[in-house]
Formats: sequence, C-alpha cells, structure tokens
Amino acid sequence: MTANPWESIRALGGDAEASREILERLNSGSFRSEWPRVTEIPQIDGHTIVDVTQDDPAASRKGWESLPRTVLGILNGGSATSYIDRKKNLGIHPLLAEVYREEIEKWGEVLAGRPKALAPAFYQPDGTPGASFLELKVRWAILAGRALGGEPLPLLQMTSPATHQEVMDAWQGLPQSPWLRDLVDSPEHLPALYTARQELISAFTPADSQGRYAVFFHGEPPRPLLLPGGHGQNFQVLAPLYRRLAEQGREWVYLTNVDNLGALPSARGLGTVARKGAEAGFDFSFKTELDVKGGILFRDDSGRLQCGDLGVAVDPSELNRFTDRPILFNCATGVFHLPALLQRLPEILARLPLRLSVQDKDVGRYAQVEQVTWEVIGLLERPLILAVQKKRRFLAAKMIVDTFLTSALKLDDPLFQTEELAGFADLARQLNEGLTDLLQGPYGLKQVGGYWEPLSPEEVEARIHAEGRDWISPF
Repeated sequence: MTANPWESIRALGGDAEASREILERLNSGSFRSEWPRVTEIPQIDGHTIVDVTQDDPAASRKGWESLPRTVLGILNGGSATSYIDRKKNLGIHPLLAEVYREEIEKWGEVLAGRPKALAPAFYQPDGTPGASFLELKVRWAILAGRALGGEPLPLLQMTSPATHQEVMDAWQGLPQSPWLRDLVDSPEHLPALYTARQELISAFTPADSQGRYAVFFHGEPPRPLLLPGGHGQNFQVLAPLYRRLAEQGREWVYLTNVDNLGALPSARGLGTVARKGAEAGFDFSFKTELDVKGGILFRDDSGRLQCGDLGVAVDPSELNRFTDRPILFNCATGVFHLPALLQRLPEILARLPLRLSVQDKDVGRYAQVEQVTWEVIGLLERPLILAVQKKRRFLAAKMIVDTFLTSALKLDDPLFQTEELAGFADLARQLNEGLTDLLQGPYGLKQVGGYWEPLSPEEVEARIHAEGRDWISPF
C-alpha cells in the first residue's frame, strides 16, 4: 500500500495532486515559510487597536443597523482529532489528567472520527452532554432573527470530505433536537445555509537526517493520514459563496471556528469596524500564562500589524524581549466587510503563507502544512484590532479538557484545591462565568436545578418584549 502513496490518498478521498506538490516543494527546498521579525508589541491606541469592552452607544447603533446584512461563518472542516487526542489532553498537567482521565477516555471513544461541530459544547454538572457546538450556533441564528423581527440570520460553513456528510445529516435532524425543536419544526425553517468543502491533503513524516519528508502512514493496515489544509483555505474554498452573498446584499461576514462559543456577531464590535471604515476587525484578548498555543499581535520591521502562531510563525523566545508589555492574543474571530474582502481576494490567495508544524499525537509524530486564517491581518491595509474580554469572546475548545474546564466540571475535586492546579481552577471559574453569561444571554438557555435547558417559545417572546434585541449580542 505504501508503494504508491498517491493512489492510497485518492482511494481515501484526498487531494493527491496537492499533496504531491507540497511534498515536492518540501524536498526540493523551494518551500518557504519565513517567520516575520517581531519588532514591537503594540498596545491599545484607540485608532488601529480599540478597546471595545466599554459601552459605546454610537458604535452599537451602527452595529444594529448592520447586523441584518451580516452572515455568521463557521469554519468546521476538521474532525475532532486534536480535540480528543489522548496524548495531548493527558499531557497538559499530570494532576489535571488525574482529575479528567475517565472523561478523556470515555469521550475520546464516543467522539472518535466525528466532526467537532457535533461534539458537546458544554457538560451538565453530572457530566452528561449539553448542546453541540452546531446546535448552539443554529439556536443563536434563529433567536437573533426573531429579536430583529425577521428571518433567522444565515450561516456560512466550510466542511471537508471527512465531515461533510455527517454534518449535513445532523443538519437535517436539527428540528428534532431538544435544544431546537421548540423553535423550528422542519428543515425548511432552519437558517439559510451556505456550504463549501475544502479538500484533504496528506500529513508528512518529520524531516529525516537528510531533511527529506515522505507521506505519513499510520494504522494497520497502514494508510495515509489526511487532514484539512487549515482554515486559511476559506479564502479560496468559500470565494464563490462570498461573491454570491455580496450579490444578495450581504455586507458583513463573521468568520470563526465552530468550537468558540463566544464568537457571535457583536453589535458593538461590528459597529466599531463599520464606523471606522476598516476592511475587517479581529478580536484579541490579553495573553495569560495558559495561552501557549495560538497567535499573537505584533508589528514587523516594516511597521505592519501581523498575527502569527507561536511556534509556527513566531519563535516563542521572541517574547522574552517584551516581558514588560502585555501581549494581545488572537481570539480566532474576525468580521470582514464583504466588498473589501472580494477586492482583496486575489492578493490574499497569492500571498497567504503556508505554515509547517510538527505534531505529536496518538497516531504518532507527523508534519502538517496548513494556512492560518488570521495571518490575513498582515495582508490588509486597514485592519482594526478589537481588544475584548477573553471570558466573553474566547471560549475556545482546542482540546476536550478545555470544554471540561469551561463547564466547571468536577471543579469540587480536591486536586483543584492544590497549589499545582490553582491556576487551572481560577481559569475554570472565569471561563464558566463567561459560559454562563453566553448561555443565559444570546443562546437563550436557563438553569433549572443547576442544569441548562432551553427557554420555551413563550419565554423567548417575553424576553424579546421586555429586553428588545440587546440580549442576542455578546456585548
């Protein structure tokens, strides 16, 4: 089977031609993924980097005017491979592994091979699953439409061959979901959904002693490991849909990962971007000691704002030169002005870099090539950085332990009272506070006996009558 890796890739539904081209570039030395020089850690200045944590009535008014012309884009092309990876979850901290070992093992089996969009977005106090990430995003779109007095806001998504069919089957079943059935009675009444699929490419072996790579095989019988080429591929994969939505009169599109519960269209954030005439706005929160994987904001030696992932596009040791400055950490949420994005697409497609990283997971060590959406910041002339509260905007679940912590699951375990886990306990309380605000706010849930359940249709209507539209925006 390993004699012809390209046939093996095709047989599994992968893009053999793209995989071969990348491998040839890696082995010929023509693959270039230069890391930009970090020359400055920028701070909030009120112009290019704006604090949107404070009330701004003018920005909010502009945001509410723009929200009916906005689409929520969900990047959910991947399966939950990293999310449930046993090695990664158990390797965060030995005591944290002791607390959650049983849950990691159980849910690793349940969610194996499934799209992350269908994984539980939170857990009830007894460990039973709550709504999935997809169910909550759809619930918000329906509630937002009702609060605005119209149809559900449309959704845009990018899937992959590994996830597409299961996501679409789940979509058809949403009217039977306990989290949605009181709001929608048939698939025809769900939000308008625009979908495109990105292809899968091969993972590669780490470079050998001669600096050469090969297609990575795993399992028995051996088979190639196929992965999406990163969410940055949305600029190519979703381009026809961006044009179609613009033709329909949509003006703004939010892009975010499906696993981030805080990533909903914000009236204040959207209005701030619109009032300043920016091409796009990107959420950043101040980096904590636990934010070790993801992108940071910096200026390069040309003075341009950049976002680069630590260890992938930025050497983490670079930060040692800036220990006296707070660092803004990427929240993986951006709102794009569609006309400006369409004008920029040719340049973005030509210049958005490919990044090479080495992963160490249950399947083994492999090299992965992908494009990162948020590096687009360095290609725009007028990007706006929105400084936000992490607990309201960045409830991301890169690993399932993140979801356990955000749910405050087993926070009463004695190990959380130890000095070693004190930081994790504090983080869990902060994230759970943000989760509570979001679930009982824009997602329209309520707690009954400490357990989350959806508001009834009557309660939704009463809330709209009493509170208007403000509750559907995270800030």
